[in-house]
Amino acid sequence: MAEVVWRPQALRDLDAIEAYYEEVAPDFAPLFVAGAFEATERLADFPRAGRVVPEIGDEAIRELIYRQYRIIYVVDEGSVEVLTVFHSARQFGGLG
Repeated sequence: MAEVVWRPQALRDLDAIEAYYEEVAPDFAPLFVAGAFEATERLADFPRAGRVVPEIGDEAIRELIYRQYRIIYVVDEGSVEVLTVFHSARQFGGLG
């Protein structure tokens, strides 16, 4: 079983998404956050469940689609690190 770790950038991304939903759909905001964490919890058992990020093409860098958001993560020996979360309509500009 792999450990799932959210990097600070991914947590900031999730906070920003939650703040947006708190403005437009306050009841949905906490549900969205809980759902995002739940989606990544499954990666502990199935770390390669997501598809390879097409823009990168590296087997270790994968993504889950949760609602209209891309959750980008890297699979390493015994761990999964969530790198970033962003709306799928946005251009993917890299991980840095």
